[in-house]
Amino acid sequence: MGEPLIRGNVARDAMLSVMSSDEPVTTRLLQTRPLLEQGDGRKNLAAHMTFAVLAALAGKREEAESCLSQVRGSAAPELRGQLELTWVLLMIEAGHPVRATVHLERARLAPRFGEDPADAAISQVFHAQALLLENDVPAARSVSAAGVDTVPPDLTGTTLAVYSCLVAAEAALGGGDVEQAELYLARIRGGRRWPRRIRPIPRPAGLRVPSRSSPRPERHGTCSSSDARSGRSAGV
Repeated sequence: MGEPLIRGNVARDAMLSVMSSDEPVTTRLLQTRPLLEQGDGRKNLAAHMTFAVLAALAGKREEAESCLSQVRGSAAPELRGQLELTWVLLMIEAGHPVRATVHLERARLAPRFGEDPADAAISQVFHAQALLLENDVPAARSVSAAGVDTVPPDLTGTTLAVYSCLVAAEAALGGGDVEQAELYLARIRGGRRWPRRIRPIPRPAGLRVPSRSSPRPERHGTCSSSDARSGRSAGV
């Protein structure tokens, strides 16, 4: 048997911690750069993933791709899926849904991908975002709803859970379903941290974002999925 899977998913932790941070991206880039030369194995890979995501969010796409390319060949087999997920996010940020989908399929086929239940959730959330970039709103709604429902119970209220609901709300709004978007937003009320770097969600008139102090209307209830988605150049 290989190395026991650590419940803290490297890709999830690296990417989502970046998105929920209150620190400016440029500041975190400076803080993370020295870590690229430290450690080995999982820690070094996590540092490269974190730096790549920060660089992508800062608009430094070439630097982000170069950073990931440095560890592509040395990543342990059980970590290749997580590395590919980071490529997915880079391609989404760059506006390349087809390339994002290619990396997503590579992630799903990687050794041991899916052993951590969070793998399925984050891959579906990213898939939904790629579909939104392709303007395939019906598919994005279906996949994002599945992503919300796939978040493991022990991760309820975490950045991953919040991120999945925000993407599902964005997909619902893309289909003109304001009420459904409100249902997803209601699931993350109560003082949870909202990922700061998620693509902005347009809020048309009538969309109410639940807050800690605003009671949840009884009619909203709990949202379920039934209420509601090659080449190596440029990182592919």
